[in-house]
Amino acid sequence: MCDDPMHSIRDKPQPRQGGVFPASHAGSNADVGAGNSAFTWTVAFFVLASVIDLPAWTAVLTGKHDRPLTVLNAAVAASHGFDLTTCLISRKEIRAGGPPKDGIPALTRPPTVPGHEARHLGDDDRVIGISLGQESRAYPLAILNYHENVNDELGRKSIAVTYCPLCDSAIVFDRVVDGQTRDFGISGLLYNSNVLLYDRQPSGRGESLWSQLQMRAVAGPAAQRGLKLSALPCELTPWADWKNRHPDTTVLSANTGFARDYRRNPYSRYFASDRLMFPVSPRPDGRAGLRNKDKLVVVKIGDSMRAYPVRTVARGAGSRGWIEDTLQDKRVRLIHTGASDTVRIEFPDALDGHASVMYTFWFAWYAMHPKSQVFAPPG
Repeated sequence: MCDDPMHSIRDKPQPRQGGVFPASHAGSNADVGAGNSAFTWTVAFFVLASVIDLPAWTAVLTGKHDRPLTVLNAAVAASHGFDLTTCLISRKEIRAGGPPKDGIPALTRPPTVPGHEARHLGDDDRVIGISLGQESRAYPLAILNYHENVNDELGRKSIAVTYCPLCDSAIVFDRVVDGQTRDFGISGLLYNSNVLLYDRQPSGRGESLWSQLQMRAVAGPAAQRGLKLSALPCELTPWADWKNRHPDTTVLSANTGFARDYRRNPYSRYFASDRLMFPVSPRPDGRAGLRNKDKLVVVKIGDSMRAYPVRTVARGAGSRGWIEDTLQDKRVRLIHTGASDTVRIEFPDALDGHASVMYTFWFAWYAMHPKSQVFAPPG
């Protein structure tokens, strides 16, 4: 799975200071050629075994438990069927994640159930929650671990509910881009350890790659036209918290039509460690005082974005339970829930334009937006 199986082991902790993104680094990770020795692949296998649950990971890729884990090299990216003639990111940093195109099957307009009938969820299970118009819906991460995108309709809007387990990145997008309603699939490719979506075309030709965390097309015709994705406000929160505040919510059903054991989390070992599975560039240098997998909530208003580390918000919230910041002359209220260590966003002021809320790990956000602002409380 990892082009450089010793990558995570070699990293050493660096001094921490400050709370603002430093300038972008120029370094990159070298690709490993197809001629790696059997010893290297053996090392890769055991490194991965220490980070993830291999049998469950195999289930993610194939829906079965009897196929061997496949480790692929970036050189096969073009074999996934995408035209990289126009490519806005480094081709050598596009890596095959293991499954082929659609090997992780995105869901399209799947069945839902009323919240009070959601027997497949426990109170502490995390969900991506979104409210549009008069409708609210929760999308369990236990299901998104195995599908990574849901093409859905909510509140008369076409949305893509995306989740990359490697980055713990949750973003809900408007599927209408440049006047076209797009269905997004999972390409089987990664950039900076983050999922690359693709837009399905009726003919199968002219498909483009889209970066979840860059929120734009990065290869293909859509990239040539400079198309971007518009993110919507959402929450990443425990099910009990969401259903208490949204008693009429619906929930993505576990009856997706795919044979997956949604009770099993194939990423539990990965989340328990600060190590990464894939190389990223640039990597955080420690000056912001954050670990690779520290949780962020990112707010975008207009063209301005700011990342809020959850533990920074928790410290500032104290017994009051919330802090406020100002972005684009608009107040941003960050509400911390101590029991679950989560943050949700409220906008007390009327917004003149568009506002987005996203969630991700620190390493992934830094790799994609190294010059973005990181919130540091006054004093």
